[in-house]
Amino acid sequence: MGAFFAAVVRGPITAIILLFEMTRDYNLILPLMTAVTISTLIARGFSRESIYTLRLVRRGIDIHRREEADILSAITVKEVMTRDFPTVLPTMPVSKLMEELHQSGHHGFPMVDESGSFCGIVTLEDVEAAMSRKDPTLTAGDIATKSPIVAYPDQSIHDALAQFGGRDVGRIPVVDRSNPKRLLGVLRRHDIVRAYTRALGSQGRE
Repeated sequence: MGAFFAAVVRGPITAIILLFEMTRDYNLILPLMTAVTISTLIARGFSRESIYTLRLVRRGIDIHRREEADILSAITVKEVMTRDFPTVLPTMPVSKLMEELHQSGHHGFPMVDESGSFCGIVTLEDVEAAMSRKDPTLTAGDIATKSPIVAYPDQSIHDALAQFGGRDVGRIPVVDRSNPKRLLGVLRRHDIVRAYTRALGSQGRE
């Protein structure tokens, strides 16, 4: 019974546990494991589908391809990042920064110092919080995040996004791995969506 169940549903561990719970016979475990293993291997030799996945395959849904095609892991950051993204200086007044955000339509800028070294990122949320303080002397350097999480050009998009633990981040600074002060570009949500859509389209044509 265990061998038959394992072959039909492709659940060898489940079959072993179920049979042991039903019989409570420790002497049965070794022959049970042997029978289940053999039946599973033989069944997979005839067909990779279980009784549950066979119906989906008959409908034209290739579930194995979807499992294997981890699209975001196959795309690197450097392939899709925006390279010439505007930056701001730490000395820029918050009022001027608000104007730049409004005119550009962006929700944040990487920040570089006078020598061009990356030193943080400032977002629309930072500016809105600063405006509520009503301090005209505040600058971008005063409100920016000085040590943001960054991405590297050789990373996959999947790995870059995994660093944020599900937080809603609209842009990720991309820096040189050997020189983190060298800003290479910005990975935006729009870049990721566009790359993902393009990759799906390419798979659909295969």
